[in-house]
Amino acid sequence: MNNQSIIVYSQKHWVKVVSAILLAGLCILFLIQMYSKAYRDIGYDFTSYLLAAEAIYNGANPFITDTVFPYVYPMFFAFVLIPLSFLPYWLSNLLWYIISIASLMGSIFFVIKISSKKINTNFGIHLFVPLAIAILLMTTVIQNHLLNGQVNFLVLFFCILFLKYDQEDNFVLSAMFLALAAAIKLVPLIFFLFLLLRGKFKTLFLSGFLFVLFCLLPYITLGENLFVVYGEYINGFIYGKFAGNALDHPMYYTLHGFLKQTISVFVDIPHLKILSTGMVILSLVTVDFFVIRKNGKKNSLWSSHLYFIAILFISPLSETHHLSFIIPLFLLLVLKFLYDSTSTTLIRFSPLILFVTCLYIGKSFNGPFFFIGLLVLFITVARLALSKNNSQAT
Repeated sequence: MNNQSIIVYSQKHWVKVVSAILLAGLCILFLIQMYSKAYRDIGYDFTSYLLAAEAIYNGANPFITDTVFPYVYPMFFAFVLIPLSFLPYWLSNLLWYIISIASLMGSIFFVIKISSKKINTNFGIHLFVPLAIAILLMTTVIQNHLLNGQVNFLVLFFCILFLKYDQEDNFVLSAMFLALAAAIKLVPLIFFLFLLLRGKFKTLFLSGFLFVLFCLLPYITLGENLFVVYGEYINGFIYGKFAGNALDHPMYYTLHGFLKQTISVFVDIPHLKILSTGMVILSLVTVDFFVIRKNGKKNSLWSSHLYFIAILFISPLSETHHLSFIIPLFLLLVLKFLYDSTSTTLIRFSPLILFVTCLYIGKSFNGPFFFIGLLVLFITVARLALSKNNSQAT
């Protein structure tokens, strides 16, 4: 079956109906499963977010609450959740579920809108079935995220909006959304390198200023205790997670996890996480430098997704829901290869087939499968970023 026959087949009415029913069914199923976890005695991750919000409202330390799921993000996130903490528990969970789904859908919508020239098709109803299939293939990641009440979809949405407005040269909105993403979860700070390499200093400085401002907003309820709490957070979580040795973990897609688990000589190397982070950033900057040199600063679509993959390579822990950051990339690659007729269907889709295979094998068996799958994506995206076709459209 060639790409044209796949496209024609995906436009059949019954295929669209079946795809819609499957997606709707999963949304309902995940909602039921989410409530099941939310009402456990120990709750789940979003429970800890609400407890942190209550703590900040009462002027207490949000990192020390009565939960087995400690709050690990900058205090800005807990601060903005204060209104949800006042609502009935069932309602706050429902709203958070809706926000998560909307954030994922918004990320997909905008990333396709800004990428239409690179994937050889425009956003429209004709993409419903291909996108539905791609989403179903990533079900294990989406389910894990929603059932844990995680925040990655919202952070991802703000990152995509940052890229959208950066592409439109709107440095104010671009900076604001990057700062919001980083103030919720620190990992988007890696995009400061993205801006630095492109000489976008106005966006960089404004992002940094707004990031600090957002992080300081909890001063309203904490007062000067804010700085004491942040000091403990920096020393205990940030430095502790990155300076410590890589932990044994049956699942790993980080570089430090891969090195420790598969190459014995790295087991006892001190500060392996810091060294691995340096290696990832050096590789990322090197590739992006050559992309800019070859195709210019404006052609940054594929390069930007290298930063999302890099987030996973340097993350302190390997968790399934962290893979949420590459869902838009996976969908883009599906569309890119579907509407690209430069090679046979199997060859075009082979990187994605290998990635999905590694994803599901990695969920069932210990080993370097997650890392290998992400490495395949990184190489695939790097090749697209460096290709001549990438310089033909912005």
